[in-house]
Amino acid sequence: MGVRLDWEIESDQQSYGSKEDVKTARRRRGARFRFIVILSIFIGLIALGVTLIRDRADQVTEAEQRQLLDIVDAEVAALRLGDWTAYSRLQRGASADEWLTIQRERFDAYQALKLESTIQLTGQVLDLEIDGQRGRVHVQEIIDGIPYTRIWFYWRWPDDQNQDNLPDGWRHGPPDYADFWGDEQTYESDQLTIVHRDVDTPFVAVLATQLETWLQMGCDILTCEQRPSIAVSIEPNTGLTTQWAQENQSQLRIQSPYVDGTRSDHPFTSDMQIEIASLLAERLVSQQLGGEPLYPSDAYYLRQAVISWMVGRFALVNTNSLLIESLATNYGNQAVGQLVSAMQPASAIDVLSIVTQFPLAQSNLDWRDFLTWRLVLENELVARGDSVNFMNLYDTHTQEGINLANTRYSQGEPAEPVVVVLVQTAQSDLDGTARLQVTAEFGIEGQTRQEAIVFNLVNNIWQRGN
Repeated sequence: MGVRLDWEIESDQQSYGSKEDVKTARRRRGARFRFIVILSIFIGLIALGVTLIRDRADQVTEAEQRQLLDIVDAEVAALRLGDWTAYSRLQRGASADEWLTIQRERFDAYQALKLESTIQLTGQVLDLEIDGQRGRVHVQEIIDGIPYTRIWFYWRWPDDQNQDNLPDGWRHGPPDYADFWGDEQTYESDQLTIVHRDVDTPFVAVLATQLETWLQMGCDILTCEQRPSIAVSIEPNTGLTTQWAQENQSQLRIQSPYVDGTRSDHPFTSDMQIEIASLLAERLVSQQLGGEPLYPSDAYYLRQAVISWMVGRFALVNTNSLLIESLATNYGNQAVGQLVSAMQPASAIDVLSIVTQFPLAQSNLDWRDFLTWRLVLENELVARGDSVNFMNLYDTHTQEGINLANTRYSQGEPAEPVVVVLVQTAQSDLDGTARLQVTAEFGIEGQTRQEAIVFNLVNNIWQRGN
C-alpha cells in the first residue's frame, strides 16, 4: 500500500471537493436561469397589461374628445343657421330654465351680430380639456376679420339622465370658474408678481412684458427714488372690475379677459390696456406728489393731465393731454417728472415756470386743454355756490373786471359742452400785459357756436379777461 504524503492526501481532498462544487454551481445556475425566465415573463405580462390599459384609456379619451367636438360642431352649426330648437337641445344646467334663458339671450345676440358685423362662426377648437365628466373648450370665432376666443363649459350627463336621447351625453352648461380654470401659476420678476390659473397663461405672457415696460417708463419719467413692486391677481370673476385690492393697495386685481371672451391674437386688448395703464399711472404719480391736490386748484387739473399723458405714452393712444405733451416735447420727458415733484396741493398754474424757467407767456406751451378745463370749472363753481374760487378765475385788478365776474356769477349760465380750439399769444395794447386770444366752441355737434375769449397773465397766472 505504501506511505502517502500529506500533500497527496490534501490534493485528493481538494479534487473531491472541487467535483462537488461544480454540481452545486450547475444546479444553482439552472435555478437562477429559470427564475430570470419566469420573472421576465411576469414583467412582460405586466408591461403588456399596462400597455393595453393605457391604449384603452387613450382610445377612451380620444373617443370622449371626438364626441365632445361633435357636440361643439353641432352647437356652432345651430348658431350659424339660427336654429334655436337645435341649439337649445344642446344646453343643460342645474336649473334648466335659468340656463336656457341665459343661452337664449346669447343666441339672440349672435343672430343680431350676424346682421351688424361680418362674423365667421368657424367652430375651430383652439384648446380642449376633459376632466372626468367635465369639459372645457376654447372656441374661435372671427368678427370683422379679428379672431376671438370664447370658452365654453360642458358636462357629460349619465345615459339614464339623457332625456333628450341625443348621443354621447355632453351638454353645454354654466361656467365652472371656481374648479375648472386650471391650476394656479405664478409669474415672478424683480418688480412684478402675477398669480393666475392655466387658462390665462397666454394673457399673462403679454401682460407681464407690458407692465414691466410701463413701470420702467414711469420711473424714468418721474425719477422714482425706489422702483415700486406690484402684485397682480388674474381672477375668473364675472363681477370684478379692475382695481387695487382694498386690503392690499399694492395688489392689482384684474378680471380674466377670457371670462367674456377676448382676442385670440392679442388678449391684452386696447381697452384693457388703457384701464390698467390709468391705474398704474395714477399710482406712480400719487407716490411722487407732495400731497393730493386740492380742488379747484390748478394742481388738481395738472395731476390728472400728467396721468392722462402717461396713459397715452403707456398704451400708445392719443389722450389729448396737450399741455403736458408740449412740456415734454419742448423740455424733455424729465420736465414732467420735475413738475410732479414741484407741485403742492394748492399749486397754481405758475408752478410750470419752476420747470421751464420762463414766464408762462414765454414758455411755448399748448394751453388748449388747460383753458378748456378753466371754462368748464366756471360752471362747476357757480353750481357749487363757490364765489371766492370763481372770482379767482377772473382778472379782477380793475373795477371793470370785478363787475364782469360778479355779473357772470350772479346770472349763471347753463352748463354746456365747451372746447378751446385755438389759442394765440398777444399783448395788451394798453399796458403790455401778456394775453391769450382764445377761440372756444360751445354746444353739441351740429349745434355749436364760437366765442372769442381773452385770458390775461396776472402775476404769472392766466385769468379770464372778458
